[in-house]
Order: sequence, then C-alpha cells, then structure tokens
Amino acid sequence: MKIETVKMKSKQTGGKTLYYIMRGQVIHPKDNPEDYKIELGKRKTFDFLVVVGSRGVYILDRDTLVECAKKSWLSYLEKYKHSKRKGEKAKGNIIKHPIVIYENTIRETLKERGYDPCDCRFIDLVPDRIKTEEEAEELLDKIIAIVENAKKKAEV
Repeated sequence: MKIETVKMKSKQTGGKTLYYIMRGQVIHPKDNPEDYKIELGKRKTFDFLVVVGSRGVYILDRDTLVECAKKSWLSYLEKYKHSKRKGEKAKGNIIKHPIVIYENTIRETLKERGYDPCDCRFIDLVPDRIKTEEEAEELLDKIIAIVENAKKKAEV
C-alpha cells in the first residue's frame, strides 16, 4: 500500500486565508469545457493521500480525491464559462488546467460521503490502563480487525 503525504499551501484572498492543494489536471476541448476529463497523474503513485490542512488531517483514497477535483472544477467552470479570455493563450485545441482543491471542498466531500469530523486533536488507540491480559488481547484483536478492514478496502 502506497501512502503519500502533502501539506496544504495557503493564500490570502479578500482578507481570508484559503488553504489548498494542487493535484492533477483537467483536460477539455477548447470549444467545450463541459466535456472534461480529470487526470491525477499518468501512473498510480499512491493508494491513499494524507493531506495536512489548517483545520484537520484528511486521508483520501483516489475515488474521493477525484470527487473533490470534480467539485473544484465544476465550481471554477461557472466563472470560466463566462470569461472573456477563455482559452485565449491555448496553442492547440486541447486545454489543460491545474486542479486546485480547497480545504472546504475536501471537508464537504467527506461529509457527503458520510464521514463526520472528529472533534479531538489526536487518535489514541490505547486506553489509559489495561488491567488484565484479556483486556490487552481484546484491544489487540480490535486493532488487527481495523487494519484488516483497511487492507480489504484498499484491495491489498
């Protein structure tokens, strides 16, 4: 299983600080930006992408990342369709745009997929005190079950 980590960049816009990652590109014909294709890269370089943002840490699989990219493109497309300079600098009939995915888009996508935000700032897999050997075995079994479930989802 390949895991890649990326830290969000920030930019100031209208007095707000926006956090984002740039991942892949959108490719479309010059005349029809609604006929688009999302490419995250030519080869599969990761199974999970760990994104460190300002409001949390997000673990994204490729499908979730594509969904985030699609949302970002459709949001940008509304402005792009009405742009006077649309495709002006393009040399050919195919246009490529870098995909900018904002932290809010990632959070919205995860909520839509049924993931609720966690209020804590860390994940503790070990309780404070284990009193018996049986409790330790139960805890280890739970951790092994979590790992096995993750492997099945990642198809490893």
